[in-house]
Amino acid sequence: MSFEQYWTDWLTARKADLAPGSWRDYERHGRLRILPALGATAVAELGPRQLKRFADGLADRVAREELAARRAEGLVASVRCR
Repeated sequence: MSFEQYWTDWLTARKADLAPGSWRDYERHGRLRILPALGATAVAELGPRQLKRFADGLADRVAREELAARRAEGLVASVRCR
């Protein structure tokens, strides 16, 4: 199973439990930032190396002032907690 399918299934299952604004945030940030980087990766292959590469990419965007550091931290936490 790809991470994209896992994320989609997780997000669908959590919709009833999340406030509408929180669900929209997860959906948006997944679609715009998480899935482009990790979506094609098989869940079984997702480990520390892939997460570090994802975090490093976000850190580069923070350094270029394209992304707030707090948002980058939240995106990494979102992926780790799933």
